[in-house]
Amino acid sequence: MGRFDRVAAIDARYWAGETISVEEVAFVFECLEDEDLQIGAKAAICLTGMGDDVITELICRFPNYPESVKRLLIPSLCSVDRYDIYKELFLILKLEPEGQLVELTIISLSQTEYPLIQLVIQAFSDYIPMFTSRVKRVLTLAGFNRYKQALMMFPQIPFEREFRDVFGPDSIDRIKQMRLSL
Repeated sequence: MGRFDRVAAIDARYWAGETISVEEVAFVFECLEDEDLQIGAKAAICLTGMGDDVITELICRFPNYPESVKRLLIPSLCSVDRYDIYKELFLILKLEPEGQLVELTIISLSQTEYPLIQLVIQAFSDYIPMFTSRVKRVLTLAGFNRYKQALMMFPQIPFEREFRDVFGPDSIDRIKQMRLSL
């Protein structure tokens, strides 16, 4: 059985409710760095679908992976509902130089269903122009409707100027009017 088929079999067994051995999980982690991108991508999908202990290990290892592995992982990580994952992805926006990794992170974060509002506000509070610009791109790609409800929850919209820059003054004014009518 080839490496791809073995990862696929482990993944299928996991989803069928079978216990996956420590050795099998280690093998899937090893496959993340395979030269064959299909094997790496399958390993990324498999690992991000596993339990919290595996996800925790993946997050711990993430900063040390080469960029090629990070690019395989980011889209799959954006389907997982864990704050620590998104905190790590926001660090990419904050610290990495422009390039494919940053672009993929922006696009992936804009597509996630995970509520990023707290991380967005934290990013704006850092007052780092490049970081702020990247976070604004995430918001722009995600669209106003994704953040409207979250912004309505605040008695006063934090970093209102930043949100006005992204969504426009009319959108933010509508939120304020809706809040007043409640």
